[in-house]
Amino acid sequence: MSDSDMEYDLLGGSRANRQRTAILGLMMKGAFYGMAVFAGLIAFIWIFIGIGALLPPESKEALDPTPASFDIQLPAERTSYDI
Repeated sequence: MSDSDMEYDLLGGSRANRQRTAILGLMMKGAFYGMAVFAGLIAFIWIFIGIGALLPPESKEALDPTPASFDIQLPAERTSYDI
C-alpha cells in the first residue's frame, strides 16, 4: 500500500476487504430503502383501514352517491350494414 492508502485505512484491512465492506454497506442501504418503502405502503393501507373503522355503519350501507354512473348504456350493435 502506498502512504496515501494507509492514511485513510484505519482498520488495516486489505483493498479487497474494504471493497467487500463497501459492497455490503450498499446492499444493506438498498435493503433498508426497500424495507422503508414496503413499510410505508403497509402503513398507508392500515391508515385507510383505520379511517374506515371510524366511520359510522350508516355510511357503509348508504347508496352510491353517483347512481347515474351505472346507468350508462353502450350504443346498440348495428344489425344492418347498409349505408
